[in-house]
Amino acid sequence: MKQGFQLVLAAMAAIGHGAVAAEPAPLQPGTEVRGEITSSAPLNHSDGSRSELYVVEIGERELVSFDVSGPLRAQLTLFDGEELVARSGPGESPSLALRAPRSAAYTLAVSSADATSFGPYTLSAQVVDGWDGSVLRSGTAILDWVDGSRDLPLQVDRRGMYTIDLRSDQFDTVLRITGNGVDARDDDGGDGTDSRLSVLLEPGSYTLNVAGWSGGTQGLYRLAVASRPVPDNLVQGGPLRADGAEVQGAFQGTPLRYRFELSRQRLVTIDMRSQHFDSLLVLQGNGAEHRDDDGGDGLNARLVRVLEPGAYTIEASAATGGSGLFTLSLSSAEVPAGTGGGALAAGETRDALLLPDATDRYALTVETAGEYVVDMASGDLDSWLELFDAQGTSIASDDDSGGGLNARIRAHLAPGTYSVDASALGGDGRYRISVSGP
Repeated sequence: MKQGFQLVLAAMAAIGHGAVAAEPAPLQPGTEVRGEITSSAPLNHSDGSRSELYVVEIGERELVSFDVSGPLRAQLTLFDGEELVARSGPGESPSLALRAPRSAAYTLAVSSADATSFGPYTLSAQVVDGWDGSVLRSGTAILDWVDGSRDLPLQVDRRGMYTIDLRSDQFDTVLRITGNGVDARDDDGGDGTDSRLSVLLEPGSYTLNVAGWSGGTQGLYRLAVASRPVPDNLVQGGPLRADGAEVQGAFQGTPLRYRFELSRQRLVTIDMRSQHFDSLLVLQGNGAEHRDDDGGDGLNARLVRVLEPGAYTIEASAATGGSGLFTLSLSSAEVPAGTGGGALAAGETRDALLLPDATDRYALTVETAGEYVVDMASGDLDSWLELFDAQGTSIASDDDSGGGLNARIRAHLAPGTYSVDASALGGDGRYRISVSGP
């Protein structure tokens, strides 16, 4: 334990309100002091809270941590003279840490969170042996303090799947890794507001950035690096067979691209599942683009589409950041009668069948400018309609404007080519779609 650290009970009135000193009680590092905020404790006249003050001798660059436990709903505030140095948020077990900018006698206030908070507490303080500046490797675990953000060097000696955990009780962590073509970021992939990155790393040098969700983050954090072998069936893009077989991929910030070809019209199902992040699928080909975020179970993605013959690309990525392993599967089947969409003209009505998790796409050609109405009605499902222009930009969507659970889009359209997606917010089965115009 480092020397030069002494905690002294000051038992004074609040800072700037006429301090009356009492005999201080020293506290050596590694021990605790018990106190209580009562109605007789020094009063902060600005907000009605009450405080007990301590004097702390801290050496330059010493990393010091303060913790309060007990029934009291408290907050901690540290001053250098009259200058505010650091403050914790109010709570039942607040904590505060800093790396001292200079050797000084600092003043620590244990305060009630508001004018109605009273009770006993236990205050502890310790000097922490923080990160010594050495390069991190697999198996490393450090405890350190951050003010704003910090870059840490990581050296990878062997190809593998690396899990990097960033934890803090004092701020909402954000973790990023860059280098060797990898750029991945995570906010809440760990427990609670902790961060976790699961990335495939090749041998080389990387940079880890430790930060908080909002600027001005201060506090202690724990960072650990672990590794494991690469899965045998890891496929980082390339050709994909439409036979339903699963492949594994490792997402680390950049979408992975898989490709396949169809020789005839097929009903295609694409599933992407991950326990590490919110999956996102994008399917491109034949001038169309389809995407899905949570069409599968939970945060998993699923696309079910009737596709024409041609070449297609699947992009596998994350909807909200993060990284880690995922499974991807592609299967195809004969197209059931009445499914998949097709050409739809103004004045036409069509009966169709919507398969589970599917979206039927219709091509609509408008020859005369005017107001058009697209209706989707069903007794089996909760209808959903979306209208796209020739560039694939969504220009209108609707859930229940057709009455009950039926969908209706009313839009003024110029001559041109449009697409209409018919799907369901719940259920599947028979539906009727129609277009009326001027």
